Amino acid sequence: MGVILRPPSDPAGALGVRVQGAGLEIGVIGDGYAMVSCRDKLRIDLRTQIPDTIRLSLVGRPVSRVIGHDLLKPIHYTILRATTTASGATLFVHTGRSPYDMPWPQLARFT
Repeated sequence: MGVILRPPSDPAGALGVRVQGAGLEIGVIGDGYAMVSCRDKLRIDLRTQIPDTIRLSLVGRPVSRVIGHDLLKPIHYTILRATTTASGATLFVHTGRSPYDMPWPQLARFT
């Protein structure tokens, strides 16, 4: 179960979050793409085909140099794999993990 923070009708695209195990899954859907980040990976589904020669050359490159999206500009995560799908292409990106200390840890204690 998750929370929709922005509906798909929002001009900035849909945004949702949900707890997934010990992490937070964040999903963004926009015009022609969908991004889902969970644990140490980011999956980007593109609704457009990419020629094989270009798709294969994406592996090992920073995603911020391949896709011009505001959420990806300040980061240099590496594309691990790029595949084709029936409706387009999917990029798999390594993001690493960022610990987050909850500002209200006393609320999680049940002693």
